Amino acid sequence: LLALLESGACACEHTADQLIVFMALAGGTSRLRAPPAAALSSLHLPTAVHFAERLSGATFRITESEDGCQLVECDGVGARARPAPLLE
Repeated sequence: LLALLESGACACEHTADQLIVFMALAGGTSRLRAPPAAALSSLHLPTAVHFAERLSGATFRITESEDGCQLVECDGVGARARPAPLLE
């Protein structure tokens, strides 16, 4: 936990991969500071990005910031909820 706090990331790797879906569905550009790639213990984050891109049509970019954190940017699709069908 201390390493995460010192890294400058805004979310741990387990939370970051859960936020990917919301970034893909949101309108506009979303940004997230994730832990450095070398600090990840799994492939959850890149896997979530991979499938979110393919399933939603959103565009993701992952770059490394000066302090080593991963900057995840997403141009989301701006999904809207459909009205529920009327029950008779």
